[in-house]
Amino acid sequence: YNWYETEYDKFIILTYYINGIAKPVLTFVPGQNYRFDTSNVDSHHPFKFSLTANGPTQYTYGVSSGSGFIEINVDYATSSSLFYYCTNHSGMGNTATTLRSENLITGHKPDQ
Repeated sequence: YNWYETEYDKFIILTYYINGIAKPVLTFVPGQNYRFDTSNVDSHHPFKFSLTANGPTQYTYGVSSGSGFIEINVDYATSSSLFYYCTNHSGMGNTATTLRSENLITGHKPDQ
């Protein structure tokens, strides 16, 4: 993802862009790993997960991070309702929902 800064009526708007979309709602599927390239924002806009909007307590279950990345390994124990946020500026992130088995489409076809 990339962050974007623009002047609008003398205010600076900060937001995360993920795959070209400004602070999208994220949907996680259990059994998948999601890796975010944070190399452009690590120093000024640290990207973290939380159970509440804008933190401040970080969600760490299944989360690993290092220089230039944060990754979340999603399973059914991952909270179904997360938020991603910047530790330095409120309002840059959005929600991240983890689907549950009842929300997933399976390959099973009903008998006809």
